Amino acid sequence: MKKAFLLALVFCLSLSLFAGGSSDKKAATTETGEVDMSVVYKEPGGEFILTPQFVGYENAEIELSWQPNPSQSLTSPIQARVDDLSMKLEKWVKAHPNVKINIVGTTSNINDNMTKLRLSVVEGGAPDLCAVDSFMMPLFLEYARDVSDVAAEKGIDINDYFPYVKEQVMVGDEMRAIWYTTDTRALFYRKDLIDTPPYTADEVIEVGKEMAAQGLQGFLFLGGRGEGSVNNLWGLFWSQGGELVDEEGNMAIDKEPNKTYLINLYKFVKRCIDEGVTPVSITSFARDANMFGDAAAGNVAMFLSNTSAIGNMRELIGKEKFNELWGMAPTPVLEEGLTSTASAGGWTNMVFSQDELHRKLAADLAFELYSTDEAAYSWLLVEGSMPTQAHQYELFDYISSDPYFMKNAEFLENGSTRPAVEIYNTISTEAQVALGNVITGADTPEHAVEVIIENVKNSI
Repeated sequence: MKKAFLLALVFCLSLSLFAGGSSDKKAATTETGEVDMSVVYKEPGGEFILTPQFVGYENAEIELSWQPNPSQSLTSPIQARVDDLSMKLEKWVKAHPNVKINIVGTTSNINDNMTKLRLSVVEGGAPDLCAVDSFMMPLFLEYARDVSDVAAEKGIDINDYFPYVKEQVMVGDEMRAIWYTTDTRALFYRKDLIDTPPYTADEVIEVGKEMAAQGLQGFLFLGGRGEGSVNNLWGLFWSQGGELVDEEGNMAIDKEPNKTYLINLYKFVKRCIDEGVTPVSITSFARDANMFGDAAAGNVAMFLSNTSAIGNMRELIGKEKFNELWGMAPTPVLEEGLTSTASAGGWTNMVFSQDELHRKLAADLAFELYSTDEAAYSWLLVEGSMPTQAHQYELFDYISSDPYFMKNAEFLENGSTRPAVEIYNTISTEAQVALGNVITGADTPEHAVEVIIENVKNSI
């Protein structure tokens, strides 16, 4: 009863968030039952408006609702991203003048947003088009609409996607999600100060202490509440052979050797703090961008981040200076002899429209903003993410000629993805809390893992 009440409460709180969903759900159909797309080309009159909340002609008759990821929307703090999307949105709307787009805003708390979105999806009140974090995307598949027909119209071949992408977005012959960016994790280090990047935990500590002695922050990583914090660190767990869930989708960290592997990860975190390599202030870092300011200012020797660090750091200090100062190496491992692995993440677009007209429009918009060759070329350039379609690695000159991105592509060969099961979200949330407690000294690695296990069990 307690869990049901809490879910109901979360749903009620989420209603206001999604009140901006599409209000026009009447499909234009022909006598044969096919969608009559001619209605979208009608000239509606009125002023053209482009704001972070609304794009289109004010008198347009068809309303399409879109909930983007905040950092990949018109509210992004990166002006180049705003400019890219603004151009594409204006072009798309003027090609479909009788369609106006209501943009649903969310906070930067990904877990909270995804939880609210899922409740809205289940109730049938979700926006037409939604950005869904890839690690939660499988939880939405049964509610998402098939977009494979629109993909074919755009010349997109599902077989060109990475295997881990295709495996998760397809339900039978139906493409239920458009995985439009991917990334991996890597160790960024000052190559003007560090000749050989550390590979093991001991080496990270040793090099970090040397850098700290020179007045630098030796090694930064995310320690705040957010999915990125644990996602960036899961590689150190997986490289030991650890499994978060078993084949049936049940928690596996309560069983050996997984439990010990997770304790080992937290012990490494504690060593970083105790030995002065990492400041306790990382508990305020919930997103990778929180580290970039200090790194750009020259105060950091090493940091663990996702692929977005490349583009963001170049934006802050310039491409030439970034290439001169910063090297990139595989995610560290805890012991010699282990193979580095890291999480392959990214974002997907999913369509939840209830009628065919909105379904086709929402899918078309998603492809034209992020996924066609033309759209992906400009978007991935300003975001610093990696393509999910294999042919784009050779097609996009700025990727094929960039050693950082090509090296990241190598890292993806040993990449792992977070388990596509519901219990992972609870494990992640509890692991984030435990991470903060270990960093601040409020808990020991051993007890923190016990608490994770107990809380996950109690949530079932």
